[in-house]
Amino acid sequence: MKYYFLLIHTIKNESLFLKAAAFSFNSKATLFLGRGSSGKTVFLSGMCLNGAKFISNSHAIVKNDEVYGIASAMRIRPQPWCEGFFNKSKIHPGIRQGEIIVDPFDMFKQDSQPSIQVANICILNFEGSHIHRIKKISHKVALSYAEQFSLGINVYRLEEYLLDLFKDDLNLFSEKYVLMKKRLKNLIENCTCYYMSTDILNKKNRDEVISLLS
Repeated sequence: MKYYFLLIHTIKNESLFLKAAAFSFNSKATLFLGRGSSGKTVFLSGMCLNGAKFISNSHAIVKNDEVYGIASAMRIRPQPWCEGFFNKSKIHPGIRQGEIIVDPFDMFKQDSQPSIQVANICILNFEGSHIHRIKKISHKVALSYAEQFSLGINVYRLEEYLLDLFKDDLNLFSEKYVLMKKRLKNLIENCTCYYMSTDILNKKNRDEVISLLS
């Protein structure tokens, strides 16, 4: 239900609820999106432990093209890449067997500003450590992806909750949904958009990404 309350908050505050992680370099924020197992956690950790400032690991609110992070724990299935990344004294066992819980605010430096202008949007899709592919994509392509894999109402299937809130008022439902898509479109059109498939643990790859996004 927390997603529902985030959606309601953004509707009332004329903002946008996205499933997206975010970090910043030099007061410029990058949002990154991706389907399950696309490498978002590794990407975020690799960047934030090498100069980026943490904003959010899972959810974001965007208003007037500025992102506000939402605090939430990181659930991680330990793998070899975790070794040396996290302070073991600040790792907690997860609810599910084999998972650990990490508080990103204990692990990463945060940007002190309450909101950061979004400059870049990256769609992640880790294809293997041997693949390093970074390319600009059109706003149209980024928008199509983001609408299905990042827009909160679609990702968390909140459409029925919203229709219930509006007491089956189809006109009001349509008005609010159209506004969400318009805000998402405006955000994307004001950003540089990239597709990235890269091993961020590789220093050469990481330095290229940092140079691009900073």
